Amino acid sequence: MESPDTLYENSSSLDADEITAFQNYMLKKTSMAIAIAIAVFFAAVGIGLAFLNTYVGVSILIAGIIGGLIIFPYISKESMKKQNAELFGGKNYVVNFKFSSSGMEVVNIDQTDPMNVKEAGQSFAFNEIFKAVVYKTHIFIFINRHQSFILDQKGMTKGTAGEVLEVLKNNGVKVVDKSALPEPQKDKK
Repeated sequence: MESPDTLYENSSSLDADEITAFQNYMLKKTSMAIAIAIAVFFAAVGIGLAFLNTYVGVSILIAGIIGGLIIFPYISKESMKKQNAELFGGKNYVVNFKFSSSGMEVVNIDQTDPMNVKEAGQSFAFNEIFKAVVYKTHIFIFINRHQSFILDQKGMTKGTAGEVLEVLKNNGVKVVDKSALPEPQKDKK
């Protein structure tokens, strides 16, 4: 049911694989920092132990570099994929966005329910929105540094994504344009 104050609307649908791709993409810097820290730690321990026992030191050095730079990123990615598969199952994650002059309402819809009963809804005043990051086809609307909603720009049902961004900017929300960067991609099976 549309409120008379609703300026723009969007219905975005993502599956578990797409959500995982976006989460991995958003956590890329953090994951890289952790992977490098693991590799550096084990490299330092390995170098230190190399003075006592060359074979043990070199083994730890190699294991740390392989574990930190190859195994840790792979395990993190697969863990997130498994977690999202359990959370969402085979259904699509559908989010309806409504933007008014005072803020944004977000409603999650369960596609498997024949009545499309509202699962959960939240409202945010514009001053509660941390920032918006714009990619070619998606807009990440952050409610804090680590949590965001993913708005598919093709899902606009009232107004345009550009108009939504203008309303966000005009209400003091920081908008970061990363539309020149490549979008995250689903893993090919």
